[in-house]
Amino acid sequence: PEEYLKWYCSPVIEAIITQIEEVTPGGSARAIRQVSEAEAGFLLKSELLVVLMTAVALVISALVVLTVMTAMVLERRAEVGLMKAIGADNGQTALIFALEAGVMGLAGGLGGYLLGSAVGYFLGSRLFGAPLPLMPSLLPLSLVIALVISFLGSALPIWQTVKAEPVTLLREAT
Repeated sequence: PEEYLKWYCSPVIEAIITQIEEVTPGGSARAIRQVSEAEAGFLLKSELLVVLMTAVALVISALVVLTVMTAMVLERRAEVGLMKAIGADNGQTALIFALEAGVMGLAGGLGGYLLGSAVGYFLGSRLFGAPLPLMPSLLPLSLVIALVISFLGSALPIWQTVKAEPVTLLREAT
């Protein structure tokens, strides 16, 4: 069984050569190393491209969250100033915006998981003739990554609002 697994159930080039030689009596099969090395190089470059595209998408997502949170904070500076003037501490003020960022991250993570699953199903069907299976185990990973991106993107606007004096916030609002 071990020999069978090694030589018949493996995509290793030597296993494929062995199978070809068995079905062609008196024939000889050799691997063309340049082709297999070129294929390996192409796969490595493809993987690097996917990693780079993912990194760019994550950075763009963080910038979008930064923009949205900055707009939300600017719209509510008078409210924050009033809250701080009547006794709210910095932690309470930050918690309000952090909860909003968390909700935004959870919604984005769930939407990204559903959209990614749908695109994977569609592309798998079209390109490979078999739809990619739904992977529920990726949902928690998607949510965690979205929450991290959301909190990282909203950290600067929250920090700037928390550090501002109530008088400054109220004066800017008028």
